[in-house]
Amino acid sequence: MIRLTRLSLKMSQETLSENICSVQTLSRIENGRHHVKNHTYQQLMERMGRYGGKSFCFFSMDNYSLLEILAQVNAALSRNAYQELKNYVQQLKPFRGNHVLNEQYICKNELIADYRLGNITKDTFLKELQGVVALTLPDHENLLERKYPFLYEELMIMMNLASAYRENENHQKSMWILSLLLQILETGYMERHKSIQVKITLMNNLAKVYGEMEDHQAAVHLSKEALIETKREKLVNMVPNLYFELAWNMKQQIEKGDRREDELSLCKKYLRQGYASAAISKKRYLQNAIEQYYRKCFHETIYVYSPSTVGEAMKD
Repeated sequence: MIRLTRLSLKMSQETLSENICSVQTLSRIENGRHHVKNHTYQQLMERMGRYGGKSFCFFSMDNYSLLEILAQVNAALSRNAYQELKNYVQQLKPFRGNHVLNEQYICKNELIADYRLGNITKDTFLKELQGVVALTLPDHENLLERKYPFLYEELMIMMNLASAYRENENHQKSMWILSLLLQILETGYMERHKSIQVKITLMNNLAKVYGEMEDHQAAVHLSKEALIETKREKLVNMVPNLYFELAWNMKQQIEKGDRREDELSLCKKYLRQGYASAAISKKRYLQNAIEQYYRKCFHETIYVYSPSTVGEAMKD
């Protein structure tokens, strides 16, 4: 994290370490050969304009009621339960204090809830989200080009921004952000259990962009690649979106004559697997969306899921 941040800012080891530690110590820290003390880490990161807390926590984690609200916020986002999300965000506001990361987290989630509930337009959503990103990342476009090692919450908000550009039909800007975020993540600075989920989400969002730009083959390839990663890590909750995206793009190819008609059965299979995985992951919104799309395309009801279907979805 220290090394990648320094390199992205084009800062020398001498400049960064001055009056904090020796250049030799910084070199050993950056190469993983020296344990960095909390105070030293904070000084180094703050000199580079970064948050100096080693755990990257924003809200205080010693309040159990707060932990419960944060868990509910994440659960509501996962289920696309936007009214619930808005309600939980309101409960967070008394805890925000004067910390800019708290303010950014609250504003981001409130904007997502308001947009999905139809309270604001997509233009307003994009404009206000740009302002929320600027709270901690005013120069985010330059940082992207410099392969800046964004923290987890920064990656999340940058993905939200890319989605806002896509929904405003600025697909090139959305693709640019998502592609660079993937490249940054592949430098390996983030813990694996977090990075793999972020990577799969990025790939899924990028597949959506390709699909809307009618590059369906690129979307299919990316969705299949993401599914391989998902199944290897046994991340069942990430399977439904990928199967839905895969089936939708394959169906578009069939309609355009770029795939054989007999591959419709494969589309049906993928949709059933996505439906089953959505049910088991309690993603009701996505489950209903897949069911409606299936009925529209094939004029029949998708079958009720069973546990074996989920197992099939994770193996195939």
